Formats: sequence, structure tokens, C-alpha cells
Amino acid sequence: MSEIRNIIFDFGGVLYNIRYQNIADSFARYGLKDFDQLYSKAHQIDEFDLYEEGLMSSPDFCKFIRSLSHTNLTDEQIAECWNAILIDFPTENDELLKKVRNHYRIFLFSNTNQLNYDAFNEQMNQKFGYSVPEKHMERCYYSQILHIRKPKPEGFQHILKENGLLPEETLFIDDSPQHIAVAKQLGLQTHHLTHKETVCDLFDAEGFYKAEQQMGRTLFLDRDGVINKRIVGGYVTRPEDFHILPGVPDALRLLRPYFDHIILITNQQGVSKGLFTNEQLQEVHSFMQSELREKSIALDAIYVCTHLASEHCSCRKPEIGMALQAKKDFPDIDMARSIMVGDSASDMQFAINAGIKPISVGEDKDCKKLSSYHYQDLLDFANHITECI
Repeated sequence: MSEIRNIIFDFGGVLYNIRYQNIADSFARYGLKDFDQLYSKAHQIDEFDLYEEGLMSSPDFCKFIRSLSHTNLTDEQIAECWNAILIDFPTENDELLKKVRNHYRIFLFSNTNQLNYDAFNEQMNQKFGYSVPEKHMERCYYSQILHIRKPKPEGFQHILKENGLLPEETLFIDDSPQHIAVAKQLGLQTHHLTHKETVCDLFDAEGFYKAEQQMGRTLFLDRDGVINKRIVGGYVTRPEDFHILPGVPDALRLLRPYFDHIILITNQQGVSKGLFTNEQLQEVHSFMQSELREKSIALDAIYVCTHLASEHCSCRKPEIGMALQAKKDFPDIDMARSIMVGDSASDMQFAINAGIKPISVGEDKDCKKLSSYHYQDLLDFANHITECI
């Protein structure tokens, strides 16, 4: 994880409190029902995109709303309903930005529109005597002025280029997973702010990003059933039989910013059974790494136990020999801050024995009972990572 030098903040839902449902509730009073089917945090129709990109004027936007409602709503009534989304800019967020700017170059990238822009700036000027982002941030990028809205990558690329920012040194904080996903693809570090968090939770009393201080966090992964499709009652003996599970590459991209190391830990007693050789196993793992690198990701290390279960060796899960070897090779690993994702009870017991947080995926009931959290698969876990760390 590179040192963070720059932070790009989202606005609504991160720094400024908003509530989408207020818009639908307000328009419903004028007879326009189910407005949330047209405009919400997760989805909006094309006309709203045009307005947020400054490609539709406010008068034309009001005409469009009237065409939807089939009423003679005034521009003022439409603005009142539309701006009902805006709640407040908390005083603590103003104080936070004063501290954060002392340590990082900070920027704003917001999907907004002219009616909201005028309203929230008026609110902030009444409360603080200034527009908080404009006062504290180096640059503010609003979609209707930039003519690009998230999650289009061109917006991020423009901000990085115009300000000479390296993506790996830049943290993007947003509350929409589709925006986070694109930022990750461009190489930015990210934090998906969930409904359980506030932006102030992410920084210490001096304004430093907390996660940057938490080095040594490692993600340990089982292989069969987590990374690739498990062959029930058999073994993956050649590259042709190795099939990466759907969503795994996306999951690893999402998880990478949260961990200093991503390490594979796998039992492969098929070698000692004579079903395949160490050389064939290496071919499978070389193929796996090649497939992942084609998608711009890779595992940092792979540890394998090839002993038979009957040998009761110290490296076969649930024993912790492979974890101890990883710690020897990567001395900064902190087991107490690390996570193991597996689909079997032996994976979970391995994690418990090593002092690692156990996370289960898949359908094994015994595995689920031993885990701290359970998810459908690795991508499901990645999408909820902030619940676990």
C-alpha cells in the first residue's frame, strides 16, 4: 500500500447529509408518485444524467419535470421538491477538513446539479459564512461544471492529470459502490463509506487517515472453492482443470487496497497420494497467477502442504505451519489484524489456531459455525469488507 498524499472526497452522503427519499416524498404531495423509480442513489434515468452533467439547463429541467407530472408545477415548487434531498453540512465535518488539509492535498468530486449546487452553497454560507469545500479544498469538481459525472473514468483521469496526482498515492472516499469500483480500476486507493460509518470515523484526532497507520494486515485465502471451482471428490491436476470462479478477479481488485499481503494457503495431499507431482502443481499455480496478472492482479505468495492427512504434519491446515512460514517471509504480518477466507471447517480452525479472523464462504454448515462472518463467495465478502476489518 503506497503512502497516501492526496484525498478526493465525494460530497453528498460523505461530507454533506442527504436523503434521496425526501425528493420522492415531496413530489408525491403534488401528485407525482413513485419518483424514486426515476431517481435514486442506485439508478436514475438519462434526463437526470444530462442535468447532472450540465447538458440540460435548470429551466429545461423544470419543463421536463412538468412533463412527467402532467401538472402546472412552478419552477419554485420543483426547486423546493428537488432540494428536499439536502439536509445539512455537519459542523464536525468542517472541523475535520481543517485538520485533514494539514496532512494531505484534498479535493472534491461530486455528482450534483445547478439547483442543488445553489441551494447547498446558500445553506453553508448561512451556517459558516463560506462554502466549506471551496474554503478548505485545493480544487472542487462538480459534475455539472466538469460535464462528467461519476462513475465515468474520464472524470477521475481529468482530476489526476490536472493536479499531477499519482493514483496509487490518492485516496477516494465515496458512498456509492459503482463509483468505488471504477476508482479501483484506475489504481486509486479507495474507501467505501457505508451507512454504519461517518467520514469522521476514518480519521484520527489530528486528521490522519486511520487505515494508513494499520500496516501488516494480511488476507489469507484457501484455494479450491474460494479461488477456483472445486472438483468434488477429486483434485485439480493440470491447468486445463483450473477454472477461476466468477467474480474472483473483481473481488481481489476490491480487496487489494485493504491488505498489505494477499497469500494463498492450500492443502494438496494429492501429491503424496501420487495423483500428480509437485511440478504439475507448480504448473497449475503458474497458470493461476498468469490468469490473474492478465486482469492486473496477483497473489503475493503461495504456501502448500502436500502431506497426507494421516501424517499429522505441522503445516497441514488446521495446523498453523504455513501461517508461521508466511510470518517468517513477511515479518510485518500481524495475525490479529489479518483475515482467513475459506470454505471448510479446517480453514476456519486454522484461522482460529493462528489468531486470524475466520471468514467463511460457500455452503459448508460446519465451516459457517466456526466463522466470525459468512458470505456467499469471495466477491460478496469483498463488497462487505468494511464490516470485517
